[in-house]
Amino acid sequence: MRAGALAAFLMLCAASPAASQNTPLNITPPAAAKLLADKQAILIDIRTPAEWRETGVAEGAHRLDMTDPMFDAKLSRLVEGDRTRPIALICRTANRTRTVQAALMQGGYKTVINVEGGMIGNQADKGWIAHGLPVKREE
Repeated sequence: MRAGALAAFLMLCAASPAASQNTPLNITPPAAAKLLADKQAILIDIRTPAEWRETGVAEGAHRLDMTDPMFDAKLSRLVEGDRTRPIALICRTANRTRTVQAALMQGGYKTVINVEGGMIGNQADKGWIAHGLPVKREE
């Protein structure tokens, strides 16, 4: 995605009737990988360390366990206190990301994007791994 493409995408979403109801944004893993590569968003893997070891982590994603009591503070540091900075969230199957997405939006974050399918897939999308996107494994 070229510079400004995220802004155009978000403006299109904002113009839709669903967006006016504060509907969360969802994107496919390939679209998330493109946003990450183009530095249009940061990707946060909210799973646990055991899950990171099990499947690996999307290359370029920040690991931030959603059960960490310091989650909010660590996330704030990652975005340098900028709650307008676009954040894409990924977990195992996109169930937990929806919950965290809603909480972050209620907490004042403006652009929180759910990566559909997560790492291993669900009915909406086959997931990051099945798309053949790069994964970093712990050594």
